[in-house]
Amino acid sequence: MPDWISLRVPGADGVRSVRAPLDAETTNALVRAARTVHRHAWPKGTSPHYSVYVVLLEYVGARFRLYVGRTWHMPEERYASHKAGTRDAGRVRLHGIGLLPALYRHLNPLDRDPSIEAEIKLAVALRATGMRVHQA
Repeated sequence: MPDWISLRVPGADGVRSVRAPLDAETTNALVRAARTVHRHAWPKGTSPHYSVYVVLLEYVGARFRLYVGRTWHMPEERYASHKAGTRDAGRVRLHGIGLLPALYRHLNPLDRDPSIEAEIKLAVALRATGMRVHQA
């Protein structure tokens, strides 16, 4: 189990990875919780194109929260649109500091209906760690 996870920060100059500012205990709990959610197998002949994603939010006083969403875009594109104010969730635009792919990469890609279920299950699993989680 990792004692830290990468934070992917998309920007005008590309995507950069930095160490997420979470302590080892929180990191390990979040990764364990996320791994309890499993991806559905999709029927042959389908081309799943939905993704779930997790954004790390930072509030005053270094209080961290998570935002779980789903999209038909790549998570990096969706995060960039949040930050640009296009169909954004205000809390992501104002407080989002990057994506946490270690918490969602194992689930993507998904079909539409399984993506709805995965978003809900992932948020529930992450909440069980004691972290405050917002959803779309």
